[in-house]
Amino acid sequence: MKRILLLVIFSCFAAVGFAQTTYYWVGGATASWGSAGSWNTTLGGGGANRATPNTSDILIFDGSNIGGGATGAVTSLPTGNEVIAKLILQNGATLNLGRTTAGTTYLYLDGEVVVSNNSILNINGTIGTMCLVFNATSNSTIQGQLNVLGTGTNRLSVKAISALKFAAGSSCSIGSATNPFSTLTTSTNPSIDRSVVFQQGASLVYQSQFNPFGGNSTSNIVVCQSGSNFMIETANVANLFNAKTLGNVIVRNSATVNLTETFSSIENLTVESGATFLIRYQGASTITGNILNNGTFGTSNLPNAISSSQLLMAGVTPQTIGGSGTFSNLGGLTVAFNANVTLNASLNLVGTSTSSVAGTLNLNDKVLSGTSAMQVREKYSISSTNANITAGSALITMASSADYNAIKVGLGVLVTGPQIPANSYIISTNSGAFQFTISNVATASGNEVVLSSSPNLITSNTAGIDGSIAVTGSKSFGTGANYTFNAPTVTPFAASGNALGDVTFNASATTNRSVAINGKLTLNNSKLMVNEADVVTLESTGTFNGTFNNTAYIATTANTTTGAVGMVKVTGLTASTLIPVGTSTQYTPVTLVPTTASNFDINVFAGATADATPNGTALTAAQKLRLVDAVWNISRTSGTGNADVTLAWPAALEGADFSGFADAQIGVAGYSGGYGIFAGSGNAAANSATLNTATFLPFVVGEANTTLPLTLISFTAKESLNSVKLAWQTTDEVNLKNYVLQHKTVNGFKDIYTVAANNKIGTFNYSFTHLSPVGGTNYYRLVGVDLDGTTHTSEPKSVNVILANAVA
Repeated sequence: MKRILLLVIFSCFAAVGFAQTTYYWVGGATASWGSAGSWNTTLGGGGANRATPNTSDILIFDGSNIGGGATGAVTSLPTGNEVIAKLILQNGATLNLGRTTAGTTYLYLDGEVVVSNNSILNINGTIGTMCLVFNATSNSTIQGQLNVLGTGTNRLSVKAISALKFAAGSSCSIGSATNPFSTLTTSTNPSIDRSVVFQQGASLVYQSQFNPFGGNSTSNIVVCQSGSNFMIETANVANLFNAKTLGNVIVRNSATVNLTETFSSIENLTVESGATFLIRYQGASTITGNILNNGTFGTSNLPNAISSSQLLMAGVTPQTIGGSGTFSNLGGLTVAFNANVTLNASLNLVGTSTSSVAGTLNLNDKVLSGTSAMQVREKYSISSTNANITAGSALITMASSADYNAIKVGLGVLVTGPQIPANSYIISTNSGAFQFTISNVATASGNEVVLSSSPNLITSNTAGIDGSIAVTGSKSFGTGANYTFNAPTVTPFAASGNALGDVTFNASATTNRSVAINGKLTLNNSKLMVNEADVVTLESTGTFNGTFNNTAYIATTANTTTGAVGMVKVTGLTASTLIPVGTSTQYTPVTLVPTTASNFDINVFAGATADATPNGTALTAAQKLRLVDAVWNISRTSGTGNADVTLAWPAALEGADFSGFADAQIGVAGYSGGYGIFAGSGNAAANSATLNTATFLPFVVGEANTTLPLTLISFTAKESLNSVKLAWQTTDEVNLKNYVLQHKTVNGFKDIYTVAANNKIGTFNYSFTHLSPVGGTNYYRLVGVDLDGTTHTSEPKSVNVILANAVA
């Protein structure tokens, strides 16, 4: 029993000796850290003092009461090296820890440091070294401010990965006389890589000439996660950015960042007024967010001129480049696959490297100028299994020059594969060694890669693509690149280039050269004028897209002096297709339904002529009364068989008589040395006419079963005393020799009368009385004979004759 009692008493003493005790600072603004009376188990005092410091102690600075009800900052220092369990700052507390005499003080934390979101912990002595050590067991998340400042060699030492984290809204200002988070090789209490983490919304404020990431170019003690802020308020130290992946970078306080190293990536880069940010003179500098430059942004000129620097925009969400500052002497600009970059400022590209677009670049009304070359890449996705990929390396080597060229290696191109991390882009190339470097290291070794490019150019420049991309170096535009035009322009397309992909017009434009389109041609409330001698070709893979009407269509121009026309060509047509063409002022679409794959050339012009050419003799006003005043010139250059051709027009092109025609009175006629008979079917309500034909010619729409020239105003047949009186009126007879009246008998139509035509301008009346009609229905028609023998036959007229001697 005594033995049991002794064990219980011993256990109680042991518990008291090693119990974790919480002490509040009650020493006021400047009391001694080591004084027992500076600490108390009760906030404000009244409890037990800290007579014997213990490694399990929890020390609290509470801003609401630092002793005797006082508030304010506390400045103190452990009297020697000390180990504690936790250090807590809460309720707006401010603690200044720092030496004022030579020497070194270490405060070790076995547990966490808590700095609440309105509290401040400053490691800021003026002499000697104050070092806050986060032991391997420590795991701290800062909500407020933890700063490493002062003229002393003050620092933090963090001994476990991610042991010190800065949460959203927290900050750390660094401005002491040594590396603020120690180095990997500090002799006493070094830090380890990736031990300090700035999370999204946390800020690291750089105010000194010492590297927070460590003591050499490869150290990464500090990790700046996506959305964190690296604020630079003084000139950078060497290798500050070397190979670093950073969140947001803000250069302010008139600081100058002049890089001689290349970083891995920056999210958003902000250069405030008076500040400067200069990227390295060669290599790719990758930005995944926005650039807002209200100061100076450009390229370092050390050790020589601009050379081969590349500003690589490689975000996966929309990015902008803008600001009111100066953009000075950039080398090249690369827009990566998946990137969607909008220019809100003009850029001067003066490097020796070639700028490259593999993603979307919205140029707005800004200009890319300078001596750089520009390559808008092709649209492609090409795979290869002849790559040498090494785990942990970003360098990929192809097996041969042929393999290298086959996959179309280029800056900004997306690289995917089983061993390639997501969002990996080509950041440098070496064609001589068949090598390229990507923006991420491979996760494993392998041999399979897929390279993809999908360029899109968008411009609001009235001078079009060449006005937007005004570099003096060579320019190339790859097959399948997409283009969007947001401003009226008469020079939309680059002076030279390959077949286009998707082309979108959000404003009216006029062609400046012939182009081929293998994607969608979209007209959004805009008219595309095809200039004389230009051809807009829609390849078999292309489609017309949009809502077409009198303000959104392709206008094919026609020169009434030379006869030159603009043309729309469609290739590989196999199904019913609306061709949204029109004259310069009217929408007159064509619908083609071929029975075999066919190619067509199409031009439409207003002002019907005698020979169906733009510079031919215009038909007279009287002739146009009974037709649509337009010519559809449709030529089939490939394909066979019949096709349905439907022509449509606005009411404004209809002659006064034609506007009252019923469906059966509307037809289509082709011109081949002369106009044929108007045939097919009409739809008066829809203002359209359809002809099924295997012969493609210039077409006009007019009165069914008649021919052009339309000299015939009227043709009548009336019964009169056992005879039929025939009369017709004509106008403006052109190249007309004579008229022949025909009467239908059991053997068909027979000539009964021939009269010479007047063949001149004017209105003329003709008549003839047929004295030997048959009893019952008689049919008559009028044939006009041209000087060259071409005939034009009218619609037959019928008259019922009752002979006087007929038996009832």
